Amino acid sequence: MDHYNALVRAYCGATPHHTFVDINPALVDGEGRPRLELYQADRLHFHPPAYIAFAAILKPVLARRAIPASVLRPPR
Repeated sequence: MDHYNALVRAYCGATPHHTFVDINPALVDGEGRPRLELYQADRLHFHPPAYIAFAAILKPVLARRAIPASVLRPPR
């Protein structure tokens, strides 16, 4: 996974208007071990708390990148 994240990070760094957001820190504990409680039994799909953790990482990034509504509205 780290290899592919590095590829995507590099692509985003070289491509205008693209931002890489690493959500992996939400999936591991302080010692780098997977937080298995976030995964369903198949260890592929997530339980709802994982999505809450992802949102906590994504919201600040999206807020910084947001385009003000005044810019999106056509002039009257």
